[in-house]
Amino acid sequence: MNENAEPKNFFALDLDRCLLDLNETTRLYNELVIERYPSIGTQLDRVSRAAVSKGDSFDIYQYLATKLDDRAIEDLNLSYIKAVENKNLLNDGASQLMEQLALSEHEYGILTFGSLRWQEFKLRASGLDRVPHLITGQKEKGRLIASWRQPSGEFIVPDQLLAQFGQSGIFSSVILVDDKPDSFTGLPAGARGYLYKNPRYKTLPSQQGGISGAVTIIDDLRQVVDNEQLSDN
Repeated sequence: MNENAEPKNFFALDLDRCLLDLNETTRLYNELVIERYPSIGTQLDRVSRAAVSKGDSFDIYQYLATKLDDRAIEDLNLSYIKAVENKNLLNDGASQLMEQLALSEHEYGILTFGSLRWQEFKLRASGLDRVPHLITGQKEKGRLIASWRQPSGEFIVPDQLLAQFGQSGIFSSVILVDDKPDSFTGLPAGARGYLYKNPRYKTLPSQQGGISGAVTIIDDLRQVVDNEQLSDN
C-alpha cells in the first residue's frame, strides 16, 4: 500500500466452510485414509462426520497422530496433495472474490481458527497457502480485530496478513467474511462483516445465533464483490 494513499479496507476471509469447501476436502482425505488404513479410516470417517454435523472443528492430524507415526501421516499428506492438485477445493465464488479484491487493490488475508498443523495443511492442499494468513486459537475473531483498532479509529493489521512484510498495515476498516455468527462477537466500531450462509449445506448448530447490524447475511461470496462495488474500483 502506498503510505501516502488514503487507507483502504482490509478484508479478513475465513477458511473452513467459507473459502474452502471443507466437506469435499474432508471427504477426499477420509477416502485416502480408508484406502491405506481401512480400520483407522473407517473410524476417522465416523468421528469426523459426527463433528462436522455439529459444526465443530475437527483436527484430522491430531486424530491420526494417536494412530500413526509422523512419517505415515506425512506420506498421507503428500499423497493427498498430489491427488487433489488438479481439483478445485474452494467454494463457489471464492476465487472470484479474491480476484476482485486483488484487482481493486484491497488487501486481504485468511484469518482462520484451528490447530496450526491441520490448518496449514488445508491451506497447502487447496493452494491458499500463497495467500497471507493468520491461524488463531480465538474463535471470537471480532475481539481479535478489536485489538487491532487504534485510538484514531484506524486498524493496524498484523504482518502475517499482509502481502509484503514491512508495508503499511494501516486500514480505515476491517471487513470480516465468515460462516459463523460467533466469529463476529466483539466486532468493534469501524469494522463490518458478512455472514456467509452457503445454500448447498444445512445450517449447523455452530452457525446459528444472532448478529449485529454491522453484519450482512449473504448466500454467495460474490455478493461481497457487488456490495462493496469492488468491480468498479
